[in-house]
Amino acid sequence: ALKKNSHNVFGIDCAFHDFNAIKRIIREKNIGLVGISSHSYSHTNAVFLSNKIKSSSEVITVFGGIHPTLFPEKVIKEPSIDFVISGEGERVLVELTNKLERNKDIKDVLSLTYKDNNGNIYTNTRAAELDLSSCLPFPDRDIFPLKSYYGVNSRNVYYAPLITSRGCTHQCSYCPACRIWPGWRARKPSEVVDEMEEILKY
Repeated sequence: ALKKNSHNVFGIDCAFHDFNAIKRIIREKNIGLVGISSHSYSHTNAVFLSNKIKSSSEVITVFGGIHPTLFPEKVIKEPSIDFVISGEGERVLVELTNKLERNKDIKDVLSLTYKDNNGNIYTNTRAAELDLSSCLPFPDRDIFPLKSYYGVNSRNVYYAPLITSRGCTHQCSYCPACRIWPGWRARKPSEVVDEMEEILKY
């Protein structure tokens, strides 16, 4: 989504890089904004990463993913985190990046939690994206090359995750899906097939 809006984007899979390498890449590429995705089980490591990044640069940090979506006002209290995106982040991240780049007011960017200079916390929400085609472009697989990934479930051959829908039709009390993706929405079958064909070209 960022690339489609003329931003330079670099992907770093922390499974393949240590913290020193990540800091070096940020410095060498002159990166101004870092987005970090975290689940609850990985959130401690994600915060550790943001602390390391902030200790050596003025880069802006943006958190997204399942854990920040469920606990945005708690996550934003971390000193090394500048913004938290809740829910589906493609459109939000583009809007936020555009505003920051042009020194524009960010108050109208929905699904964003942030602090002002006095430490006050602001948060807001937006309606779920009903049309996934308009907000969910094909992943840029040049950023994370497919041949870096293989696993037991794929019988040790290369594989790629593929999103065919978002949300869930159920409201199970033990599952946070209904808070993360309100309502179930499917992509167009033709688009799913097109993405499959694109994956095979890699």
